[in-house]
This record gives sequence, structure tokens and C-alpha cells, in this order.
Amino acid sequence: HALLPIHANTSLREDPAEAKKIFEEGLKELGLTKENFPPLVITYSQQASRKQLAEYLQDTWIRSLGIAVRLEPQEWNTLRANLGTGQFEVSGCFEASFYHDPLEMLERVATLNPGNFAQWAFLPYQQKLASAGREANPNLRMQLLSEAEEILMDQMPFIPISSDTFLFSHPPKLHGYIFDSVGAIDFSYASMK
Repeated sequence: HALLPIHANTSLREDPAEAKKIFEEGLKELGLTKENFPPLVITYSQQASRKQLAEYLQDTWIRSLGIAVRLEPQEWNTLRANLGTGQFEVSGCFEASFYHDPLEMLERVATLNPGNFAQWAFLPYQQKLASAGREANPNLRMQLLSEAEEILMDQMPFIPISSDTFLFSHPPKLHGYIFDSVGAIDFSYASMK
């Protein structure tokens, strides 16, 4: 599955043995051991199921990597301000596009800005996005966006680990409602038939 609604040849998978191996390589590169590795702090928003996800990550990392992990819940405005200024170790948020175009999501991490929480910038990525923005041919444009996404997944400035699923039930007689790109329901033209 691609991060964005375009098709890249990348996928993430859960592999505790590989994670432990890579973690130990990272510790060695940093001159650290599990014993002197500082506790990770996961900050999370106090909304929806964010606490359960943070607890899952904490439990998984303690069990798989044998490290200390502390949880720190924050009000959304505080968390968002901290994300924008880089005051976090491990955190997350839900991102959704405002309109149906992959460029909108990809551009969020193209430059250094408060919305680019990883504060990552990479010239080849920026060049692909600039080319896609100028491309009039929709097929070539989508190919350039797919190549940009491959760069993003290769560089991995952030790690997509989950996505939200919205469940909605309605009476069978309700018709005419629509969902926008972020999953909000618009009842403007809805009626009971």
C-alpha cells in the first residue's frame, strides 16, 4: 500500500527480528547500548484512540527492543505547537488532504515549515514536485508524483504506522449525503425517502 493515493512499489511490514537488528546497528553507530539508551517519550493527543496507539507502541518497543518508553498525553493545541517547533521525540498526528490531489499531501514536507514536523528537506524530492507542478500531461504528472513518493519512502523522514477508518451507519431511507476528502459527512442535500 502506498502512503498516498498513487501507486508506488513500497510497503511497510512488521518484522520484530529485523527491527531489533536495525536498532542494535543504530545503537552501535551512536556508541550506545540498551542500558544507556535514554527513555523514549511518546507524546500524543488526548483525542480519539491516540492513547491506545501510544500504549501499543510503548508495549511493542519495550517487548521487542527492550528499551524504556514513557507516554506523555498533551492537549491538541500544545501537541500541535510542539510538533511545529520540533519539541518532541516520538509523536504523531492524523493528516488528511483537503482536496483530491496527491501533490497537496506531498508538498507538506517539501520545504522547512511548521507543518513539516520532521523538518526534512531534500532537493531531488523538491525538484520532482516542482516538475509535477508544471506538468500538464496528467499521466506524466502522476508518474512524477509517484517518483517523488518513492524518494519520500526511501528517505523516510517520518514513519506512517496507522490510519483511521471511519464507520458510518444510517437508516436505509437516508439518501443524498456525501463524504468529503477528510471523511466529514455533508448532509446539505440529504433527505429521507
